[in-house]
Amino acid sequence: EDDAPSSLRWRRVTHHLTRAMGPERIADEWWRAPSGYGTRDYYRVESADGRRFWIFCAAATEAPEQRKWFLHGLFP
Repeated sequence: EDDAPSSLRWRRVTHHLTRAMGPERIADEWWRAPSGYGTRDYYRVESADGRRFWIFCAAATEAPEQRKWFLHGLFP
């Protein structure tokens, strides 16, 4: 499933996500060594309290149990 999660935990706080924009799929370049993350789906998400995050799902084209979510960055 390509949907963004409904919440994320960052710095010991659970943020309930109300908006998501994406996914934007990115794969490793064929001329470089593999990154270890495989194909990644990036999302811009916003929490109920207005915080904005940039997250991605690694191994996005693999089986659901192999996918892992990461925080890539924050938006001001």
